[in-house]
Amino acid sequence: TDPIGFAMASAPTVVSPNRMEAVFVLSTGSGARPSDARALARIGEAAADCVARSVMRGVYEAEGLAGVAGYHDIPEGTPAP
Repeated sequence: TDPIGFAMASAPTVVSPNRMEAVFVLSTGSGARPSDARALARIGEAAADCVARSVMRGVYEAEGLAGVAGYHDIPEGTPAP
Protein backbone atom coordinates (compact mmCIF):
# COMPACT_ATOMS: atom_id res chain seq x y z
CA THR A 1 0.00 0.00 0.00
CA ASP A 2 1.03 3.62 -0.41
CA PRO A 3 0.93 5.82 2.71
CA ILE A 4 1.24 8.94 0.54
CA GLY A 5 -1.88 7.93 -1.35
CA PHE A 6 -3.74 7.32 1.90
CA ALA A 7 -2.66 10.73 3.19
CA MET A 8 -3.76 12.41 -0.05
CA ALA A 9 -7.15 10.74 0.23
CA SER A 10 -7.73 12.13 3.72
CA ALA A 11 -6.16 15.59 3.53
CA PRO A 12 -3.77 17.64 1.40
CA THR A 13 -0.17 16.72 2.07
CA VAL A 14 3.33 17.44 0.87
CA VAL A 15 4.60 14.58 -1.28
CA SER A 16 8.33 13.99 -1.40
CA PRO A 17 10.31 11.18 -3.05
CA ASN A 18 12.54 11.13 0.05
CA ARG A 19 9.81 9.90 2.42
CA MET A 20 10.90 6.24 2.03
CA GLU A 21 7.44 4.88 1.25
CA ALA A 22 6.85 2.39 -1.52
CA VAL A 23 4.20 1.21 -3.94
CA PHE A 24 4.74 -2.30 -5.24
CA VAL A 25 3.81 -2.69 -8.90
CA LEU A 26 4.04 -5.24 -11.66
CA SER A 27 4.62 -4.32 -15.26
CA THR A 28 4.58 -6.40 -18.39
CA GLY A 29 5.89 -3.54 -20.53
CA SER A 30 9.19 -3.76 -22.37
CA GLY A 31 10.15 -0.09 -21.96
CA ALA A 32 13.19 1.05 -20.04
CA ARG A 33 13.03 2.72 -16.64
CA PRO A 34 13.16 6.52 -16.93
CA SER A 35 16.64 7.84 -16.26
CA ASP A 36 15.38 11.39 -15.65
CA ALA A 37 14.64 11.99 -11.95
CA ARG A 38 11.72 14.28 -12.82
CA ALA A 39 10.08 11.63 -14.98
CA LEU A 40 10.47 9.08 -12.19
CA ALA A 41 8.96 11.56 -9.70
CA ARG A 42 5.97 12.09 -12.04
CA ILE A 43 5.41 8.32 -12.11
CA GLY A 44 5.48 8.25 -8.30
CA GLU A 45 3.05 11.17 -8.15
CA ALA A 46 0.68 9.35 -10.50
CA ALA A 47 0.92 6.21 -8.36
CA ALA A 48 0.07 8.17 -5.20
CA ASP A 49 -2.89 9.76 -7.00
CA CYS A 50 -4.15 6.32 -8.06
CA VAL A 51 -3.96 5.04 -4.47
CA ALA A 52 -5.80 8.14 -3.20
CA ARG A 53 -8.54 7.66 -5.79
CA SER A 54 -8.81 3.97 -4.88
CA VAL A 55 -9.19 4.79 -1.18
CA MET A 56 -11.89 7.37 -1.91
CA ARG A 57 -13.75 4.94 -4.18
CA GLY A 58 -13.60 2.32 -1.43
CA VAL A 59 -15.11 4.79 1.03
CA TYR A 60 -17.80 5.77 -1.47
CA GLU A 61 -18.73 2.17 -2.32
CA ALA A 62 -18.56 0.77 1.24
CA GLU A 63 -21.75 -0.42 2.89
CA GLY A 64 -22.52 -0.01 6.58
CA LEU A 65 -21.62 -2.85 8.90
CA ALA A 66 -22.32 -3.67 12.56
CA GLY A 67 -24.04 -0.38 13.28
CA VAL A 68 -21.40 1.76 11.57
CA ALA A 69 -22.85 3.81 8.73
CA GLY A 70 -21.50 3.53 5.21
CA TYR A 71 -21.13 6.56 2.96
CA HIS A 72 -24.60 6.17 1.42
CA ASP A 73 -26.23 5.75 4.85
CA ILE A 74 -25.30 9.30 5.92
CA PRO A 75 -27.92 11.91 4.98
CA GLU A 76 -26.77 14.56 2.52
CA GLY A 77 -25.70 17.76 4.24
CA THR A 78 -24.63 16.06 7.48
CA PRO A 79 -21.52 17.89 8.76
CA ALA A 80 -18.30 15.95 9.14
CA PRO A 81 -17.42 14.89 12.68
